[in-house]
Amino acid sequence: MGESITTNVPSEKAILSALDAVSSMHVAELRHALGGDPGPVGYQCTHLERAGYIRSRDGEIYSITSTGEQRLRVLLRAREPVQVHDTGR
Repeated sequence: MGESITTNVPSEKAILSALDAVSSMHVAELRHALGGDPGPVGYQCTHLERAGYIRSRDGEIYSITSTGEQRLRVLLRAREPVQVHDTGR
């Protein structure tokens, strides 16, 4: 039987929001603050850095860039879908 492994991957919005709240944050602090798994958080940070939304110092301390601040504003304005649960009525 196949097993499914679920990892906790913080969203782009969550990472940018966390970094926007402070001047910089070590990747371990970021993982702890967001409750993410180490591998996926590191992968997401690498992705955001390549996109120019965050920058790293010493490969492990991240801060948001001005482009990242602009991206965060766009993400915050975007409406997230609302899930409606059927009450059976």
